[in-house]
Amino acid sequence: MKRLLLFSILLHLFAAWLLEVPAPEIPPSKAGKIYSIQLQAPSASTTTAATEAPVPPPAKETPQKSQQTNVEPKPQKPLEGPSPTTVSETRSKARTLPEKAHSKSNVQNHVKQVPPVASAPPQPSTISPGIEKDRKKTWLETLHARISEHQRYPTRARRRGLEGSITVNLSIDQSGYLVNANIVEGKRVFHQPTLSAIQAALPLPPPNGPEHITLTINYRLKPGVSTL
Repeated sequence: MKRLLLFSILLHLFAAWLLEVPAPEIPPSKAGKIYSIQLQAPSASTTTAATEAPVPPPAKETPQKSQQTNVEPKPQKPLEGPSPTTVSETRSKARTLPEKAHSKSNVQNHVKQVPPVASAPPQPSTISPGIEKDRKKTWLETLHARISEHQRYPTRARRRGLEGSITVNLSIDQSGYLVNANIVEGKRVFHQPTLSAIQAALPLPPPNGPEHITLTINYRLKPGVSTL
């Protein structure tokens, strides 16, 4: 309590001292103007007008046009190709094709209509039949003698005392070469010796033309002459 009483006394003394001290005078040159500001509350009409004022629409953003650089394309050279065929040309070609086909058919018909050339009749031989017969007989004798020169009697037939005749068909060309030889009749033991003798006698005497003859070769133990 004493402390509070002492504090209140000191406080009163300090307040009295402040009242007694004169306030410093402000020189007129340095004193500024004093402005009074009075604050007033806004009226209701002002607030409603402020609230009801239309809000201006936002400004539309105008899109900036992008600057496009127009590049002029370089002119390209046209490709060289076959000249286009016009309709008139194709029609003319289509018209000419049947004409060509028609001409070919006419040629074929003309060729077909040509009659075949008659073969020339065979010319009669200027050689008389008697001379031709004698010439062939001479050729056969020469042929037989040539084969007889190469004829060998088979040993097995000689031991057995076998004899016989071989009939053979011969085909000879005009140069004297053997085309075919075929044994028609005779003992088998004399087949191979006969063919060997004909083969050894080649080339045979050339005839006047191709000949197909039948020749008989005899095999005899006693000396004799083979007959045709």
